[in-house]
Amino acid sequence: MERRNKRIGIFMLILLVTTLIASFGLILKEHYTFGFIIGGVFLYLATSLGQWFSNKNEDYVHRNIYENNRDRWHN
Repeated sequence: MERRNKRIGIFMLILLVTTLIASFGLILKEHYTFGFIIGGVFLYLATSLGQWFSNKNEDYVHRNIYENNRDRWHN
């Protein structure tokens, strides 16, 4: 399960970089509509990825605090 999440994270980062480059490239080639659409996809992916990593971090911290307190009070 952890390996799958790592692959998804790497795939999302690659997709994020690709959409950013594509957006700038399309805008520089004067395809403004498509550039802004791809830029919107980039913003959506960036927000989703940031929220996903934030939730993973929050879960990690919560589990470690719980484990430390459980060991401290139940010994």
